[in-house]
Amino acid sequence: MTVFTKVRTGNGAGFDKGSALFGAATAIACIHEGVRFEELAFEGTIDCRVRSVAAVEDPVSRARIALAGPAVDLLVATIEVVDLAEDANTICGEMLVSWQEDAADSHSLYHRDLLAAAGLVTEVVGWVIAFVIANAVLLDQLAADVCTFSGKVDYKPIFSYCLGNIAEPDEEAIAEADELLIGQSILLEAIDRTVLEVLEGDR
Repeated sequence: MTVFTKVRTGNGAGFDKGSALFGAATAIACIHEGVRFEELAFEGTIDCRVRSVAAVEDPVSRARIALAGPAVDLLVATIEVVDLAEDANTICGEMLVSWQEDAADSHSLYHRDLLAAAGLVTEVVGWVIAFVIANAVLLDQLAADVCTFSGKVDYKPIFSYCLGNIAEPDEEAIAEADELLIGQSILLEAIDRTVLEVLEGDR
């Protein structure tokens, strides 16, 4: 796996590159799905998010956007363990267990992302992981830019940068995503069940 080779690279402004990747993935997924936002920006130095996202009517598009950031974190985790000769599929499973826990805990890292996916994690996560892999270079550069430009980049320059450069998942990216998700269907279904239970309880 060769994606996000610069994830551990520091930057003079002190912004967290991993968080920037999270935000960049969300931004590029928004543009791919035709959804406008105000800006990609840090709050502090470790929380990079897309701000003021327009309403997303299509549930699949909404789920793809919601899972783009968590998918980046999952891939980064597998890259780090592969460097230690550990099994990426096993680490993927451990990450998915934590996703289920996050779905149930309103104070957790991915809670709002998983609830936004609204029970479609099983359906879209393979595509989202493949999308992130296919656009790794674009994501890496956008993440570096937001770290460089005072922790904030507006929608228009991001849109211009991405225009014509966003790739659809190719066979290689799909195969890589499928390999990570081998044997994970029970965990994915459990995440969706937990999300739906939480959403039902909030009504």
